[in-house]
Amino acid sequence: MPREEQVDMIPLLASSRPHEKRFTVFSKPSILPQFMCDAQLLRFIHRNAISNACKYGKAGGQVVTELQYDSENEFMTVNVID
Repeated sequence: MPREEQVDMIPLLASSRPHEKRFTVFSKPSILPQFMCDAQLLRFIHRNAISNACKYGKAGGQVVTELQYDSENEFMTVNVID
């Protein structure tokens, strides 16, 4: 069962790989609102996306997580780019 809590997205997703410089997280706009979501589930999905980028992307390349928030429609897009 999902456990919703108030989450600050950038620190949450940055904590997936905190000691590796090749993994970065940034957002558009740079300041995001707090979101209600299951933090553990979101972390799991993000780690899986990073794992896929490492497996199928450029070997040893930079992996960027890009958060785009559309405040008008209250819609968040998360892209993991290798």
